[in-house]
Amino acid sequence: MERKMTLEQRRDWLLDFLNCDLDGVLPAGIIDLLYERKLFEDPYSEWTPRDIIKAYPDIEAARAELKKDQDCLRKGLVRVIEAKDIEAEGVEPEDVGPFWNMGPVEIYRYKAGGEVIENYRFLDEQMDTDDFRLNHVLGEILQDSSPYRFAQCSKCPRFIYVKSKKNRGDCKSCSNKITTQQWRSIEENREAERRQRKLRHSGIKKGIEEIRKEIRRKKRKEKN
Repeated sequence: MERKMTLEQRRDWLLDFLNCDLDGVLPAGIIDLLYERKLFEDPYSEWTPRDIIKAYPDIEAARAELKKDQDCLRKGLVRVIEAKDIEAEGVEPEDVGPFWNMGPVEIYRYKAGGEVIENYRFLDEQMDTDDFRLNHVLGEILQDSSPYRFAQCSKCPRFIYVKSKKNRGDCKSCSNKITTQQWRSIEENREAERRQRKLRHSGIKKGIEEIRKEIRRKKRKEKN
């Protein structure tokens, strides 16, 4: 059977889904999300978008279901992110928050004396079926993707996957804002932007770096 969603695609979809404002998604987008959720849960699913439309004739009810799934997955990932910072020296395992649910087992992971400790507890069989299913899928993703790379942006609530140590824990949008603020903190850059705007009003297109070079040449001439 053909695999329709790779591990990396499942991980990326998870983050996109958690960061999505479902209230602003159009009906066609809700259908797409329901279909993608099927593949997220089962990469080998034989469902098609047409099957989704038949199964979910009420778009608003489908939107509500996606919100419920989103809330469940968000809570699960937050537990993971917070668990990596737990220092539980001398604390009993039952006092430590759950790391994630893998199938019928709830996993508790915490640090004690510099060592990572794992404990397991069987879940109540009466656990909500949908939550059970989603936690199981989340556990699969975390197990294969290194849970310690998941984080929340330090500037906004968005979830991110930290691919390199260079990442400061900010999402792309916030990281770009920080870079832009740092760039604009330099007077020469602000002057170049002002000149570029004036040139555009006159119908002249000129790159910011070219304008910066002109400013530097002018300053050198003034000094001489």
